[in-house]
Amino acid sequence: MKKDKTAELTVDRLTKKGWGRGERLLEDGSSRPIDVPYSIPGERVKVKLLRRNLGEIEELITPSPLRQEGRCVHFGACGGCRWQHIPYERQTEEKQKWVENLFNATVQPIIPCPQAWAYRNKMEWTFSQDREGNRYLGLYLANRANRVLNVIECHLVHQWFAETLAVVRAWWEETGVLAYYPPLDRGTLRTLTMREGIATGDRQVILTVSGNPNWALKKKDLNQFVSRIKAHVGEEVSILLTIQQIAKGQPTRFYEMLLNGRDTIRETLLIQPTDGDPFPLHFQISPMAFFQPNSKQAATILSKVLQLGGFTADDIVYDLYCGGGALGMTVARFVNHVYGMEIVEEACLDAKENQKINQLTNYTMVTGSVPLILEKQLFPNPTAVIIDPPRAGCDEKTLELIISLHPKKVIYVSCHPETQARDVTVLQEKGYQIQVIQPIDQFPQTVHLENIVVLHAL
Repeated sequence: MKKDKTAELTVDRLTKKGWGRGERLLEDGSSRPIDVPYSIPGERVKVKLLRRNLGEIEELITPSPLRQEGRCVHFGACGGCRWQHIPYERQTEEKQKWVENLFNATVQPIIPCPQAWAYRNKMEWTFSQDREGNRYLGLYLANRANRVLNVIECHLVHQWFAETLAVVRAWWEETGVLAYYPPLDRGTLRTLTMREGIATGDRQVILTVSGNPNWALKKKDLNQFVSRIKAHVGEEVSILLTIQQIAKGQPTRFYEMLLNGRDTIRETLLIQPTDGDPFPLHFQISPMAFFQPNSKQAATILSKVLQLGGFTADDIVYDLYCGGGALGMTVARFVNHVYGMEIVEEACLDAKENQKINQLTNYTMVTGSVPLILEKQLFPNPTAVIIDPPRAGCDEKTLELIISLHPKKVIYVSCHPETQARDVTVLQEKGYQIQVIQPIDQFPQTVHLENIVVLHAL
């Protein structure tokens, strides 16, 4: 007997991936959860079953009164946004619930993004070609990690991003350069990155190519690329070529070549302390260095860390996984000393330059692995520790070392509340108590957010 490839169900919740989920009733009376992308709780849908637990909407039987049209022509195909069909207020409500479910504590109301659109300061586009030679330059397709969508518009960034994308696509068509194909280490073009300083107006375009010498980009093609970008974006635009070198059994290496303008961009964030007037912090950002992709909400995160941290003039602060030093430099003028620790050398160089730009004399930057630096006990024991790790969270060794230092307070900033909750549980088991949890929405139209947890030693 042929299995039914469709099912009707009512969506009753949203998953951590942002998809709707409902229960499919089976013949034996049991049920099976089915994830339904682009659905909303309360909707009755007929779905085509793609896999055991995944379906796509074939018919919207009873739509939600909340449902709205996506703003972008690519919505539903592009993997960049998942929630354009849901009003922004409802998006933040869902994120609030997720954080509340992760932590057994009171959670402050989420701080929404003042701009639900055009909020990103950076985007990385991917070059790709299929077997027929068709060219694709854009973002990955939803649920198809190896397939790229030709993006003609994107409402998460300012208009110049999409316009520049069209310029590069035309250049690519004319030159006939091949996109890089990782399985065979063939082809040239890998990614195109665009970045801007929202407050400064600085703009940067980075072309990343293969380091395989057999597929090196020709000088005339590169010169054309630079000319096209300057003509469209402006004479002062920062343009870089990044060569990504891959060798079996060796770490990936990146080599940068400045083609036009400055090799960094600048950004300024306005920080609001608990009392007193706001003050500016100025940052230099290198091509490979991390910087929060939403400048306005980055200022909110820094301000909230300062306000919630309860810092005093006697505090010795460790700023772990500090990147370009933004968090530590935010609190530096209010404490005794800040020690920043970061393994990415380019980010460390930025931090040292940012220290000079902001005229901070009580900030010390150390390059290296965070746990290795902590083990060496180079500095006075901290009274406060700021943690802002990658999505994977802190490793066990780092958490053990933090606990062994007995700081009075830990301020944990995370872009992945699930790993944050895991690490916070470890801190709680070792005598720390949650004082405040503050979610901040940095990424409207997506399932992602930032979260701050402040803990005090008992």
